[in-house]
Amino acid sequence: MQVRLAVLAFALPVAALAAPVYEQAPVAGLNVGYTWASQFDANQSGAQTYDSFSLSQAANIGRVTWRGIYLTGNPQGQCCVNGASNSDSWTVEIYSDVAGKPGALAYSQTVAAAQVDREAVAGGGFWGGEHVEVYDFDLQLGSMFGALAGTQYWFSVRSNAQSNDPHFSWSMAGPWDAAATSFQRGYTNGQLSWAGAERPGDRAFALYAVPEPQALGLAGLALVAAFARRRRASA
Repeated sequence: MQVRLAVLAFALPVAALAAPVYEQAPVAGLNVGYTWASQFDANQSGAQTYDSFSLSQAANIGRVTWRGIYLTGNPQGQCCVNGASNSDSWTVEIYSDVAGKPGALAYSQTVAAAQVDREAVAGGGFWGGEHVEVYDFDLQLGSMFGALAGTQYWFSVRSNAQSNDPHFSWSMAGPWDAAATSFQRGYTNGQLSWAGAERPGDRAFALYAVPEPQALGLAGLALVAAFARRRRASA
């Protein structure tokens, strides 16, 4: 019985045991705020958006979450109204910082859209005056990124699709801070075509560390003890 309880405890998702080591929570309310395109088409053309982060303690990042919407042109050919999800894959990247802008690529992983957990936010939201579907995304990374303490990095998440219409647009974090900015660049056929500029608002995302083996063992023991207490109480 003891062995079986231990197996049950460790079968629980590791992510459920950990709080984010860094989080910029989505802006509260129905208004999604400033959202910025971050998507490449089949020719590797489009826009890429980045936001900076720094950790107070070093951590091995193994899971990331983010929020966003999909936008498409309206019948008059202008942007934008709610669009259908068209992501074929996702690219998660982390860059070093150079003079307050994204610098050298430090980490990159591209996964099929099916590997990313996507959940619609109940009730959706509003982009300007347009009602839009809002999605939360969750990805367990296939390899970890070792982030140093007190070092500024830039996090980027990008949708990859056949076309940029519709396109993924990364939601804003809250509360609104006029001094908070993210960064966006343009690409054509995989080459930088626009050096980029600051964009209003932080982006909504969170980073999670992979627990140390000792922490996993303690968590497993705690779950076993809690399960045993419940069984004694119900006996």
